[in-house]
Amino acid sequence: MTKILFMTDGVLLRELQRDATLSNFSVIIVDEAHERSVYTDVLIGLLTRICMARMKRGYPLKLVRKYTSYMDLSALICLYFR
Repeated sequence: MTKILFMTDGVLLRELQRDATLSNFSVIIVDEAHERSVYTDVLIGLLTRICMARMKRGYPLKLVRKYTSYMDLSALICLYFR
């Protein structure tokens, strides 16, 4: 069963404190990454390290960074789950 969960960067950082490998997630889409903040910068750095570590362990985390404001998120989700 596929579940989609929307959260802010701060909430995702708190989730990282609870579960350092984000084992309950298989894909994370970071939207509005062009609106940089300290939270977003830290989050992207941590997510990149988690992606590499999980790939080595055999259960990869897919990270999609959405920078353009005109890109339709629903189209991206449809492409991924097609």
